[in-house]
Amino acid sequence: MWGATILAHAEAGKSIKSVAGNNDKVMVKIKFFTSIVEAELAKNILQENGIKSIVQKRGVNFPGDLGDSYGADLFVAEKDMEEAKKILGNTN
Repeated sequence: MWGATILAHAEAGKSIKSVAGNNDKVMVKIKFFTSIVEAELAKNILQENGIKSIVQKRGVNFPGDLGDSYGADLFVAEKDMEEAKKILGNTN
């Protein structure tokens, strides 16, 4: 569903808003991870609890980049934010 959606990142508001068709879901950042692997694990935990999320890698890709150079942000739908924070025990 979200994979086919064109997303625009609004850094100042720490949110992502869909700009495709009439799907105007607002995604909010709930946590920053220094490791992309940790972000993907958190995404899987949320998915197991029925919450869809997006991992957005920070920085730029370059040859030899092992993927964790800049970390990653985890986003969920605004309506799922509080529940996702409870599930992950979010302090960020």
